[in-house]
Amino acid sequence: MYCRNEVGFYDQVDFSNSSRANFYGNTTFSRSPVFSNGIELGSKDVLGDGWNPKGGRNAVVWWNQVGSGSVKYWMEQKSDRRLKENITDTAVKALDKINRLRMVAFDFIENKKHEEIGLIAQEAETIVPRIVSRDPENPDGYLHIDYTALVPYLIKAIQELNQKIEKMEKTIA
Repeated sequence: MYCRNEVGFYDQVDFSNSSRANFYGNTTFSRSPVFSNGIELGSKDVLGDGWNPKGGRNAVVWWNQVGSGSVKYWMEQKSDRRLKENITDTAVKALDKINRLRMVAFDFIENKKHEEIGLIAQEAETIVPRIVSRDPENPDGYLHIDYTALVPYLIKAIQELNQKIEKMEKTIA
């Protein structure tokens, strides 16, 4: 495994069987890790089970080898009804939050890579704080956005839009 840029591991790190990395506790990658030559992944190797980056958001991260030397991953969050209590419909006004997020185009300073659309973490944090994270070892360091954490807000915003459309359709009919 070759990791380039800044990588921070917290608590115990165990590389077993020369093909799997088992992380215990909180594992933080300050930048995207780079994997090349020598990583062998099965169809579903668990990278993290019980990962809890923001309190209560346990997740499993799966890795899968794609071709030669490239890796794809996906993340699943625990959502089984048996793990939850006090279940109620949310009162979050997601459409308002989504509308307040300012989408921008920008160039990264480090590599001049242009991004056609994205968010500024400092701005997003004031609207939807749970999507922004800080390096626990360096609270004054760079902020990161977890775009997947926006998905529940997007689903709720679509539901709110659908309710508005249905109400307008009833008025027209």
